[in-house]
This record gives sequence, structure tokens and C-alpha cells, in this order.
Amino acid sequence: MITVRKAREEDIIAVTELERQCFSRPWSYQSFVFELQSGDSWFSVALMDGEIIGFAVLHRFVDEGELFNIAVSEKMRGRGVGDRLLCDIIEGAKKHELKKIFLEVRKTNEPAKSLYKKHGFEVCGLRRNYYDDPKEDAIIMEKRVFEDRKEENP
Repeated sequence: MITVRKAREEDIIAVTELERQCFSRPWSYQSFVFELQSGDSWFSVALMDGEIIGFAVLHRFVDEGELFNIAVSEKMRGRGVGDRLLCDIIEGAKKHELKKIFLEVRKTNEPAKSLYKKHGFEVCGLRRNYYDDPKEDAIIMEKRVFEDRKEENP
């Protein structure tokens, strides 16, 4: 059974290793420690049988958030782990009362773009040559979490 929970200090070594397996320019151990200790982050891990199989990091900037990082182990892709993590991140954004969530995704990463669109993210921009190894453009996507609510006069 797959479970999702808030990350803990003892998770950081496994998260860092998974990061190295998934990305050509991985975050450092210290970067994950910083996010774990930050009061402005929502950092979750997905586990199966006690093993970390995925993680996600949302960082808050006033009333908006940026999905800094989301990863799923290669052997667990296509099994709904990313979906569960993204749902948890969206719930975190709601708890922080964020208006929007932003993210960047490789232009050619169709599975990720499909997942984000499924959850209401829309394309809002492009960053040319954003990624290295290989060099590639990033699609910027956003999701509205909360709208400014105005009282309607009856």
C-alpha cells in the first residue's frame, strides 16, 4: 500500500538518493534539509513497505507557491504515486491559503504535463533553455488554488 506523509529528517538520505536517480542536476542533501526546516515549505514523501518511492516539495512565497520538485522512482512510475503526491501538494497549498501554484516542466515531459493538466494546471509561459543536460525549454504552468472572493450584493 502506498502512503503519503510529511517528510522527516530521517527521510533526507533516501530522498537525496532518489533525486540523484531521477534528475541530471540533482539537489544537494543540504537543499532538502533547508526545505524540511523551512516554515514556508510543504515537503511530502510517498512510501511503500517503508521505502521512499517518491517525494514533492512546494515552497510558499507570500500567497503563491512553487512546486520546486516532484519525483517518483522509475520502478513505481505509472502507478499513481505522482498523482497522490500532487494531490497532497495541492492540499498543502490550500492549508497555506495560497492563491496559485506555479511549476516548470521539461517541454518534452508528456507524462508530467498530462498529470499537471489533470489537476487543473494550465500553461502560462515558457523559459527558453531552462534545463541543462540535455538543454531544453521549460513550460511554466500554474494552477489557481483560491480566487480573491468578493462579497456579492444581493
